[in-house]
Amino acid sequence: MTLPVDIHTHRPDLHPNAIISVTPREFAPEPHRYYSIGIHPWQSAEATPHDMELLEQMASHPQVVAIGECGIDRLKGAVIEHQAEILVGHIDLSEKLQKPLILHIVRAYDLLLGIHKKMRPRQKWIIHGFRGNATTARQLIDAGCDLSYGEKYPCAALQATPLDKLWIESDESTLPDDTLLTHIAEAYPCPTATLQASIAKRMKDVFFSKI
Repeated sequence: MTLPVDIHTHRPDLHPNAIISVTPREFAPEPHRYYSIGIHPWQSAEATPHDMELLEQMASHPQVVAIGECGIDRLKGAVIEHQAEILVGHIDLSEKLQKPLILHIVRAYDLLLGIHKKMRPRQKWIIHGFRGNATTARQLIDAGCDLSYGEKYPCAALQATPLDKLWIESDESTLPDDTLLTHIAEAYPCPTATLQASIAKRMKDVFFSKI
């Protein structure tokens, strides 16, 4: 099996070897593809108890290698308290199934750090599409979170991220994964092969240990 380097995409047509992010209602696994499954905070206002039940049913599928994307967005979605409640449900599921958590966080890193401190998760938390500053990056890393970077990223935060805490993602990008990998390696800076080898090793440990 060729492990992906790209941990998060919504464009499987362009990134067929990435981990594909879907909602419980969208999940229709295709052979030789791998998924993360969750309720996006933008959809939190419409989420029903049935959606959470469906999430738990689908998340145990062997092709689901992560929970999410989920999280808190202060700019869009349900009231923050409801978003936080849904996030806690995802965290519980991540811990129960021993699968990493992919997080969408917008202007809510303070809340996330508080939840992390309270719940003390054992599973890996990865902030997807991180665009915060270097100070916030260090706070999240010190708390035990990893950071994922896509086509657009803050260079200072990227360079403040230890190599063993750094992931890449295409998200909605049309850039080929090889190009994205090279761009991020050059900005880091490190050889592209070094970044690729680091991600490949951790990919097996974090996402594919059970496969």
